[in-house]
Amino acid sequence: MSTAVRVTLKRLFLFLLLVSTIDGLAPNFDTFCQNAVGHWASAGSSSSSATVSEVMRSCGGAVQGVRETGGGAGVYLNRADDNFAYFDDGSFTTTSDDGSITVCLAHSRDWRRRLDFKVGPDFTLAGAPTIALQRRVPTDSPAPTVDEMDEVEVEVAERGGCFDGDVEVLEQISGKGARPWVFMRVKWTTQLSDPIAIRGEQVHGGCYVGLGDGGRVDVTSIIKLSDEANGLHGGGGAGGGGEVFEARVLRREVHAADASLAGLCLQRQVIRR
Repeated sequence: MSTAVRVTLKRLFLFLLLVSTIDGLAPNFDTFCQNAVGHWASAGSSSSSATVSEVMRSCGGAVQGVRETGGGAGVYLNRADDNFAYFDDGSFTTTSDDGSITVCLAHSRDWRRRLDFKVGPDFTLAGAPTIALQRRVPTDSPAPTVDEMDEVEVEVAERGGCFDGDVEVLEQISGKGARPWVFMRVKWTTQLSDPIAIRGEQVHGGCYVGLGDGGRVDVTSIIKLSDEANGLHGGGGAGGGGEVFEARVLRREVHAADASLAGLCLQRQVIRR
């Protein structure tokens, strides 16, 4: 084998190794489906429940997207749509040209919070968001009870328009966009950074929406964790007697003037108070 051929093969191997490394960081649609598909129920109202199912390509073969039905009009999320961003844990977000945004944030123990809201031309919330806290249950099983919802829901309004405490970032995935923004071309990293501060408008007891410079949209969902769950979510911290919360924070930066600055970041935080 000539030297030139060996050099070419070596470069090809290094390129494939680099590509596989980058792809390994990117959200995996099959993993997303495993954590998103199912029946999601909310206590007290069937209109707050939904069923998520896979949608196959018309020609057969791979899963093309997911369809969510129930709780009003259904929605189809196509994996090839750049307005649709998904994550391994089942979280997702999608946007529309009229400023409508849907954010679904997955929590531990098969809980999730889903929000539909609209950002007006002046970059403020237009109207009241639609919010549902749901738990994934077998189709033939009852919805979570009000008591079960109360165990995880955060109801008391927090001081100063923020939710504070001793914060630890346990997981993070973030990516910067291409020019123009194409979700499948985003460069991803799982390196942890400082906690995204939880502040903005408290649209529900455990839910905040913050709007900032550069078209930044922060959406946070917070649930309470039981004492026995403490060790499963970072452990440590001060001795007993405090409260432990799990926060999922999604930051989406649009940067309409420069799509190369657009980005997504999803954090899982544990907050001890």
